[in-house]
Amino acid sequence: MLNINSVGNFRANLLTLKNVRKNNQNANVFSFTGANLRPLAQDTICFGGSKTLNKSLFEAFNNSLACQEVNANALQVEKDLKKLLDKALKEQKCTKTNPQGPIEAISTRVKSPYSIREKVASEFEERITQEVPQAFNPNKSEDIKKILGDIVGARITLRNNDNNETGKIIAALIEEVKAGNLKIKSIENYEPVNLEEKYRYFRHEDLKDLQKAANEARKPNSPEVPLKIEPKKTGYTALHINIDLSNADKYVAKHNGY
Repeated sequence: MLNINSVGNFRANLLTLKNVRKNNQNANVFSFTGANLRPLAQDTICFGGSKTLNKSLFEAFNNSLACQEVNANALQVEKDLKKLLDKALKEQKCTKTNPQGPIEAISTRVKSPYSIREKVASEFEERITQEVPQAFNPNKSEDIKKILGDIVGARITLRNNDNNETGKIIAALIEEVKAGNLKIKSIENYEPVNLEEKYRYFRHEDLKDLQKAANEARKPNSPEVPLKIEPKKTGYTALHINIDLSNADKYVAKHNGY
């Protein structure tokens, strides 16, 4: 999972967009209210926070060793992903020699074994309660790696919302897709409601170009790469890109399955 968002998302719990008319001129003002949105002390089961942990399932599974294995293997994949992003986006990073670069920082993380156990229980419950149940073995590391998303994650934090600059980030990612280094599975863009094009962190046309490149690079008969653009009344602004890290030729951790 690549999560591309703004510095502001770490500084506020709620981002609201107000259209203010002053001196007969229109201005868009981002106003931050609420408590600080500090990094969480521990990982969560679900990004949206809508799932609750089924403790009975959690305690029933004998998968502590399997989850530790998934975590250990993912640590190498994390290093490979960080290296790929640092190399691909080095021209867009804000540095002393490039103070106008749109990227504030690139960071990565791996879910802890305990967090993986939590998400396995949550995912298992969701799949077996569907109209057409889809079970998997929650005690096998290979099944866990195939079923769970977001085991390995990267966050690209932006320093501004200049979409002329952030368009360069998309262009760099497209080059990695074309080179076979980045296999995109889905793209989700969240932005405030009724936001003018010039204030969007990412132009929709740029995102469509990324989607097109991802679809052209996918294997024959594989699912198309979806692009979801969703306005959020809360003002939440971020670009989520789900990627497949299972290419054994590109990563040190062979046959990792992430």
